[in-house]
This record gives sequence, structure tokens and C-alpha cells, in this order.
Amino acid sequence: ATPARFATLPSNTTAETECGAWARKFWSRTASQPELDACVKVAMVDTSTETDPKRRWAYACASVMTAAGFTTF
Repeated sequence: ATPARFATLPSNTTAETECGAWARKFWSRTASQPELDACVKVAMVDTSTETDPKRRWAYACASVMTAAGFTTF
């Protein structure tokens, strides 16, 4: 089941929080501010035409998983 927090559209604050949590989980380190900013941009700008909140969150999560920080560890 999808956690309830992913049923609503991201905001700058919630996107930064989740992006940071994903980075710690996937990369085993804290994300830098530019890395967080890139993830937030996916959640807030790059997916702005997507109306399904779950899909916006999924795209943001995928951006962290496919970033160089994840694939180099």
C-alpha cells in the first residue's frame, strides 16, 4: 500500500524532505543541497503537468535512484 503522504501533490517542503530521506536510504549518505534541489525540481517543475500525485512522487524518487550518487556506490 502507498503511504498516505504520497496521495497529495508535493510542495517544496515535502519534496525536499522526501528527497533527503531517499538519498539517505539509497546512497547511505546525506544529499548535498544541489542534489536536493535537483530532486525537488523534478517533483515541482519537471512533472508539473502530471496530475496524479503518486506519479509525481515516483518520478522524483526515480530521479534519486538514477542519479550518479546512487549508481556509483
